[in-house]
Amino acid sequence: MAVIQDGAGSGRLSKVDIRNRLEVNSISQSVEHFANFSDGKAAHALFTVTPDSDGNTIFYAENTGNAAMVFEGFYITTTAACELSLRRNTTGTPVGGTDIDPVPVNTSSAYTFATTMLSGNAITGTANGEEFFKYKTSTLNETKFVNFEADFVLTPSKNFSMLITTAGATIDLNFLLYEIEF
Repeated sequence: MAVIQDGAGSGRLSKVDIRNRLEVNSISQSVEHFANFSDGKAAHALFTVTPDSDGNTIFYAENTGNAAMVFEGFYITTTAACELSLRRNTTGTPVGGTDIDPVPVNTSSAYTFATTMLSGNAITGTANGEEFFKYKTSTLNETKFVNFEADFVLTPSKNFSMLITTAGATIDLNFLLYEIEF
């Protein structure tokens, strides 16, 4: 049986069988678990808005760092039925809104995400973009989790916005995200 040396000079060897399979005893973990537990780079971004006009942008996120930001989905509670539209790569510069600082969910982490993240009742200055997700709420005052399933990857220097169709509804949102370097 052939062996592979560790390359660090520790004298540890790995076995390779005749079919070129590496013999290992390993621990596997999801990317999300690694980002949170090992790197401390998983967070929640919470906000509450009450849009004053239909079609308003209520959330804007731009990745200003060098690593990918992965959005798993969001928790939502609304006081009225509404429709949300998420659009990637919007044009323009956002005006208005309140800064959101994603809060790490690992209590040992003080990591600061490199992002411009805003929430507001009427963020202006952005337009267009490609709609990549639409969600309609129907149950009032009940918290629901909306999973993107394939996850939404926000690469460096890219952005996305969330628009709402119904004015007057109070909306609590909590985005779940993590950062990972590929």
